[in-house]
Formats: sequence, C-alpha cells, structure tokens
Amino acid sequence: MTAGRILIGFLCLALLSGCGPAAVTVPQEGFVPIQLVAPDGRTVTVSAELARTPEEQARGLMGRTSLADDSGMLFIFPDSTVRSFWMKNTLIPLDIIFFDQAGLIVSEATMVPCPAWSETCPSSLSEGPARFALELPAGFVQREGITRHWRLTPGPWARDS
Repeated sequence: MTAGRILIGFLCLALLSGCGPAAVTVPQEGFVPIQLVAPDGRTVTVSAELARTPEEQARGLMGRTSLADDSGMLFIFPDSTVRSFWMKNTLIPLDIIFFDQAGLIVSEATMVPCPAWSETCPSSLSEGPARFALELPAGFVQREGITRHWRLTPGPWARDS
C-alpha cells in the first residue's frame, strides 16, 4: 500500500469515528409511525397506538398518567360521520385532531380531564364527518403549528380497516 492510500484510509476513519448513529424515530412496541404533512411539505411524525375496535376506542387513553411528547392514539373508524369524544376517566389533557376519509383535517380541539366529582363530562365534536381521530398531548397542535391545511398520510393501517 502506498503512503497516500494509508493516509486517505486514516482520514476516512477519523471522519467516520466522529459520526454517531443517525437519529431515527423507532416506534415503541405496539405503536405505528403516523405522518402529518403541512401544506409546504414539512412532516411531523408521531408514534401512535391504534384504536380500531369499539372496545379499544371506548378505553382510549383512560387511566394514563403521562404521554410522550411525540406519541398518541389514532382512532380508526369504518365510516365517516360526526365524531364525539369525552374525557371520562382520562387523567391528562389532550389535543384531538379529526380527519376525513382522505386524511384532511376536519377540526381540532384541546380537551381537559373531567373533574372526578363531576357527574357530566363535556364532549368534543368534530366539525364535520371524520373517519380518523388522533389524540396527542395537549399543546402538540400549537407547538407544531398544525392547522386545517395539514393532512394525515394514510398508511397500511388505513387500508386494513
């Protein structure tokens, strides 16, 4: 080997040794990556549990004491209709985004837990027919600048429903 090749080899090793692994968001077990896309093409990926069955949807995020900043629960319904969500037995405030069949945002809201002593719990209604609803930690929508012009990119989970 020539001295030039040895020098190039050492330089390459030196450069590579300072590189750590690429930052890759790997969903937790039982979670799937959900992509939200802005009108300018910027994407936000969240790791979401899927709620497909009526039992999973009724339970939702009840009883949870925390939720990671970039995670949530995606509710997948077989049809599009006006949806109603409430916070009974839910301990943490949440943002909810409703999406139509095509993944376009119908509406969004911030929901707060119902007081334990309350006999009634207010509902959050979608402002139009929705097939998907995504619950996220409260403040997520504002922090990411999500507006009605954003969309949900349907993944394999949408076709399987």
